[in-house]
This record gives sequence, C-alpha cells and structure tokens, in this order.
Amino acid sequence: MENIRKRTIYVTLDDERDDLSILHQYGRTYLRQVTIQRITEEAIEQDGLLTQEDLSRLLRCSKRTIRRDIRAIQDRGVHVVTRGVFHNVGRCQTHKSQIIRLYLEGFTYSEIHRKCYHTTSSIKRYLEDFKKVLMSLHHGVTDSRNIAQVTGLSVYLVKQYRALISEAKQSPIMQDTLSIMIEQNQYMDGVKKNAKKRWAESGSYGGTMNRNQRDRYESINKRNFRNALIHLLETEYKIIGSRKILSLLADDIEQLHSEYFVSTSTVGIGEIVFRTTADDGQRPELR
Repeated sequence: MENIRKRTIYVTLDDERDDLSILHQYGRTYLRQVTIQRITEEAIEQDGLLTQEDLSRLLRCSKRTIRRDIRAIQDRGVHVVTRGVFHNVGRCQTHKSQIIRLYLEGFTYSEIHRKCYHTTSSIKRYLEDFKKVLMSLHHGVTDSRNIAQVTGLSVYLVKQYRALISEAKQSPIMQDTLSIMIEQNQYMDGVKKNAKKRWAESGSYGGTMNRNQRDRYESINKRNFRNALIHLLETEYKIIGSRKILSLLADDIEQLHSEYFVSTSTVGIGEIVFRTTADDGQRPELR
C-alpha cells in the first residue's frame, strides 16, 4: 500500500439537501448505502479510488457492514467501484447515469424513487445536469473537456452522459424522450428571452425605472420588524407622542423579542437552542 500513488479527493459525507429525507423514509441502512454510492463515484470523478477500508473508516462501521451494503446495492443493479474490484469491472456506469437511463426509458420520478432510493429533488438535479450535456452537444460543443468546463461537471460524468446519449439514439423510446427534453429546453429558452425583452421594454429589467417602480423597490429595505412596530403603534393603538418616543418603545420591544426568541439566522444546521434559567450562584427555592 505504501508504494501506491496517493491522491487527495473531496467527498460529501452529509448532503443536507437529501440525506435527512432518505433517513426519515428508509432508515440508516439505506442512507449509508446511498452515501457509499455517492462518495465512491465522487472519488472516481476525481481520478481516485476508495477501498472498503476507506469506506469503513469514513462511515464509522465495520468492513463486514460495507461488504453487505455493497452486495445490497449491486442486487438493485447498481455497480459500486472500489479499488479492489476496479481492474475487474473498470469504470462502470454511475448511479446518476442509471437514474437518467430509467427516466429516458419512460419511468416516472416516483418509480425511479422506489427503485433507487433517491429523493425526487436529487433525481431532478441529475436530470438538469444531464440536460446541460445534452444541450451542449445539440449546440455543437463536442469536446468533453469543453463541456465539463461550461457545465461545471467532471469530465468523467460528461463522458458517461455522452455514452448514454449515444446509446439512447438506438432506442426509439429513449430517442423520443431525448427529443422532448431538447424541445422543452428550447421552449424555456424562448420564454426567458421574451420575458427579458418585455422587462427591458417596460423599464423593470435592464431599462430605466419610473418613479413609482423605484419607490416601491427602495421601500423593501425599510420593511423590518422595528418599523412595523412603529407603524402599528401609530395606526392601531393611536399612541400619541413624538416619533422619537415611538422609536424608543419599538427599540425596547425589539430588544425583548431578540432576548426571548432567538433569530434563526444565528442557529446553524443541526443546532438546537435551549432556554434555561440563568446561573446566579444561588440555590433554587423549592415550591
């Protein structure tokens, strides 16, 4: 192992967009299997290979569990490429390509979801990436490295999608789906261009705003909790006083609100806020 060339790679152990949903729907075992698929493919896309020992270390479980998970994934028709099997099977299709294949064959999102245990949002995300490659080829960009640079995808994944597109052209059903995807994408491009043109002509996009539009947009920055309080005190409660007094009242109420209700912007993902009694150094009284 010491003589093997090493490479630094970056893998996603926790995908906050989908993992929590998978955990709630299918449990920890399926979440771990999805993570195995994701990080082994991320390694391959960066010209690296993970061993079963690497997976065991990263996912905090035994090698026996990793082997069992890989068998379960393969039973669903998905290849998991690790260093130990790479020379026997080579660079197999990624689970992303297999999900795209199911879509091209006419399967719905819900059917793909049940087959592959991936969320609908992740399936749509893979399709959007596939469309980028498809439309690049449609517009005459043929070099895989250029497509990768334009789309932000890895060269490895671009080649996978290109191979799938070539294969799809041999199947009437998959070819029809490709044609529909191209037509839909061209239609949306036309809608966006027309919308930009109308916005520019009306002065709300790329043109000169009239006074009413400018006033409306400038007022957005003034819509905050403090100013809403002042407006409420003036209009609903008919409190008589100077603007300065109303501002002081609003400041006090805002301070109380921030003390008792922690802003979500200060709480990170996975953090929980507890409100407890303060430690004033005295023993609590029993009542």
